[in-house]
Amino acid sequence: TKKGVKKDTKKVVTKPKEEAPPPP
Repeated sequence: TKKGVKKDTKKVVTKPKEEAPPPP
């Protein structure tokens, strides 16, 4: 999950990674 959030951190920077569900 952490590696998935790493690449999504740019688009998810506005919302907490904990609340941001991983993309399908």
